[in-house]
Amino acid sequence: MFHSGDTVRIQGTITYPKSLHGYELSLINSSQNDTMVFSEHEHIDSKSIEINTFGVNNVKHHSNMVLHIDAMTDHFGAFERKTITFHCHPKM
Repeated sequence: MFHSGDTVRIQGTITYPKSLHGYELSLINSSQNDTMVFSEHEHIDSKSIEINTFGVNNVKHHSNMVLHIDAMTDHFGAFERKTITFHCHPKM
């Protein structure tokens, strides 16, 4: 749960037995018709990828959020997805 003005940090490591081909992050406000709030894509060829990015909670309504983390496993669009859900409080 994040309050108004809080920094929402997205930090972690993606590892895979074979070389990855990057990642995509998608932060979606599922309470507001699945509105895309933030997205990031990096093409990195490695077995281990570090992610360190952030945004600030500035939603106007109580919002359920969904973060999709897609690890690209080849150059043809295959990926493995992890999903994290959380809630943001609005600005008062």
